[in-house]
Amino acid sequence: MKRFKFRLERVLQFRKRVREGKLKVLLEKNQEVSNLEQRLSDLVRAQLSNTVENTNFDSRLLEIQNLYGQRLRAEIFSTNESLENAQNEAKLALNEYMEASKEEKVLVSLRNKREQEYLEIIEKHEQAVLDEISIQKGNQMLNSEEVRS
Repeated sequence: MKRFKFRLERVLQFRKRVREGKLKVLLEKNQEVSNLEQRLSDLVRAQLSNTVENTNFDSRLLEIQNLYGQRLRAEIFSTNESLENAQNEAKLALNEYMEASKEEKVLVSLRNKREQEYLEIIEKHEQAVLDEISIQKGNQMLNSEEVRS
């Protein structure tokens, strides 16, 4: 029996590699989003802890604390923008991954359908061969009975 050979197997393998590449990009983008969310959380925590704990109001300390607070606000703003960009990139990467998965799934489905059709054709052919053998045996038996009579 001849083995089933899918003519688009190379295309299917290529699509699998593309999907795997898109998955890798998606995971990297999600990791970047996660890192930025953690950084933002750390900055907000630092901003909340940037308060005057002393009742002594030293002007230099207040000035340093104010500058630090301004820097934290600027970093929070910058991190928020980076986070939004990273989230948008992650959404695009997800869409690309979904599209690549659909393309691969279509080819897998086609391969399965073609393989099933192939198996049905082989089964019909085998049945035809078995039927022919049965007919020949039946004819031989009839011929041998006629000769005996």
